[in-house]
Amino acid sequence: MKRHSLALAAMLACAALAGCAHVPPAPVPASLDPDRLDAGAAIAAAAAAVPDAAPADRDWWDSFADPQLRRLMARVDDAPALRQARARVDAAAADALAAQAPLGVTLDAAGTVSAQAFPDHYRVPPPYAGHGGSEGVLTAQIRYRLDFWGKWRAAAEQAGQLRATAQLEADDVRLGLRMALLAGYLRLDVAWRDLDLCIQDVDARGAALRLLQARRERGLAADLDVAAAREAVALAEAERARAEGVLARRRHALAALLGQGPGFAEKLARPAPGPVADPMPWSALPASLLGRRPDVAARRSAVTVAQSGMTAARADFYPDVDLAAFVGLQSLGVAHLLRAGSVAAGVGPALTLPLFDNGRRDAAYQSSYAGYDAAVSAYDATVAAALQQVADALASRTESEGRRRALADVVAQRERTLSLLQLRRERGLADERELVFALLDAARARHGLLAADADLADARVALVHALGGAWAPASPTKP
Repeated sequence: MKRHSLALAAMLACAALAGCAHVPPAPVPASLDPDRLDAGAAIAAAAAAVPDAAPADRDWWDSFADPQLRRLMARVDDAPALRQARARVDAAAADALAAQAPLGVTLDAAGTVSAQAFPDHYRVPPPYAGHGGSEGVLTAQIRYRLDFWGKWRAAAEQAGQLRATAQLEADDVRLGLRMALLAGYLRLDVAWRDLDLCIQDVDARGAALRLLQARRERGLAADLDVAAAREAVALAEAERARAEGVLARRRHALAALLGQGPGFAEKLARPAPGPVADPMPWSALPASLLGRRPDVAARRSAVTVAQSGMTAARADFYPDVDLAAFVGLQSLGVAHLLRAGSVAAGVGPALTLPLFDNGRRDAAYQSSYAGYDAAVSAYDATVAAALQQVADALASRTESEGRRRALADVVAQRERTLSLLQLRRERGLADERELVFALLDAARARHGLLAADADLADARVALVHALGGAWAPASPTKP
């Protein structure tokens, strides 16, 4: 009884000493409110044009009604980049399971058999004292961490939140792959249309050259006109070679994105995307607008991870109290180990008291606090960048739509000029070289319009990406 009282007194004294240790104040979470940012007039105006203030119930790329695009999107989950992200999720899940282990009861078994020379003055009684002999121990040990201060719970919560963060980062990788695939697919469609224009240019200029050659033979056209037409045909052939190379590279890029080889790219059919509704933001409130973005959610999750890390680091200033018990066999002389009198058992608390560690715990806590500040700053920066991306995508789309309208007018004017020159030539009122130059001007205008179409498609994809894959239709359909 006296020994028990002394042990209890010693534990109380240790607890009192632990109370004298400097424990930093509990962290005060920083305010993280995206709605404190002004979304700007462009986002507000775009959101106001949406009939229903809710995102569409389907993916934007699915609106193109292109079966091949759907099949390619189904392959995204097997892309190497996404497999790597899923592997990181699996590793984080395993770490989360490991972090749960200290919260439960642990059971260990140990056994030793040793030959020893026992000293005269030790706990070993005669006849073993001063003689040689053997010792055997076979025990099972049970330990349970009482975790009064929540250190192990905080560590487990941190590991679980790290797994959630890894999953959100994997979702962000998936979104990025889908948007890159969609942008590449639409660029492939533009490459096919570009090749069509180049082939048409080659045919038209070739026909003009043949006509001029026939007229020269009859003395109705000059050599200079034929030379100009031949140069125009060579330029068209060069453009066709360029377009064929671009088309091949667009195919290869899509295949590589999905972890496939050039042979897969060669089997891709020509894209056939249909008209789709123009994507729009459905809310001007940043918290709602960016709520679907996995990168924003991942950074918010990282803040929670850092908060749990601070809680665990602060709890490390307090003593660890465990409840331990053992039962087994112990004997001096291995021959007696399995006899009934060798049974031993014990139970009681175990206290680990942090006193002096040369500033290790203070440094760890300061590091966790700095990590929390960094996580908050990263979240704020991600929110600000996300709003910028939405605004930039809207600005790019507006610019591309304006350029496309202007270039469409230019193409119409060039086509009209070309038609008039052809009529004038048939009546003998136009110079042949004028017709060649008109063909060149019309071709440049058509290629300029096609480039504007490509930029507009990129801007629309960028907007859907900036909105986290969610979107709202502003009008029934747009070409």
